[in-house]
Amino acid sequence: MAADRPPAYRMRFAGKSVLVTGGTAGIGRATARAFLAEGAKVVVTGRNAGPGRTAERALREVSPHVRYVRADMSESPDVRGAVAATVRAFGGVDVLFNNAGVYLQKPVEETTEREWDEVLAANLTGYFLTAKAVIPIMRRRGGGVIINVASVSAKAAVAGESAYAASKGGVLAFTRVLAAELAPHRIRVNSVSPGVVRTEMYDAWLRGQRRPRAAEREEVARHPIGRLGTPEDVARAVLYLASDESAFLTGTDLAVDGGYLAV
Repeated sequence: MAADRPPAYRMRFAGKSVLVTGGTAGIGRATARAFLAEGAKVVVTGRNAGPGRTAERALREVSPHVRYVRADMSESPDVRGAVAATVRAFGGVDVLFNNAGVYLQKPVEETTEREWDEVLAANLTGYFLTAKAVIPIMRRRGGGVIINVASVSAKAAVAGESAYAASKGGVLAFTRVLAAELAPHRIRVNSVSPGVVRTEMYDAWLRGQRRPRAAEREEVARHPIGRLGTPEDVARAVLYLASDESAFLTGTDLAVDGGYLAV
């Protein structure tokens, strides 16, 4: 347990309360772990209780100050419940990491209206609902930080990603507008745009490809750095944006993409 914790001078989030949506796997879980290791108190949300409880047990190996809340963050009652649970457990919300989301790769003509709505609800509407719920809490606390997960897909067209790319493009626009609105209240709002990251979601996509090895080589080739991203790569960027080290950054997007957008 002690080995997971950084030296005291790296405890940038001691006393801070953090809400990580979609925090039971992948980028969310890695980011929750990183926040806990630097002294934060963390609530993670997820739609499925089984993986949620498993994640909570694993995260408690780093710190006891973690709670899992079952919630679908595209549903208003669940959002309100998760935010209220965070306030009850840890006194407020200092950092919101809007990370919950889904992926869909289908040509436009094959994408149903229901699928389109589900992707935008999970990847964009949920961010709006959660931000709206935490803003009054952050104002009362004298400030805070909101970080949204966008994607390189918002800037680089990939065939079959119409719904996903539209949702992530919306995240970028939402981030900028929210940053302008909330700057007078000492609330900073930024986003991260990961490249292809090796997560459970990626693994599921890869298993569905006709030639998985060839598909993986193609994905790696998109990144000049020569590898796919890891959840920890993104977590480190999120903690930077949440910390005082980025105190003069708001309304911006940080590409954590191994050079994906550079070529």
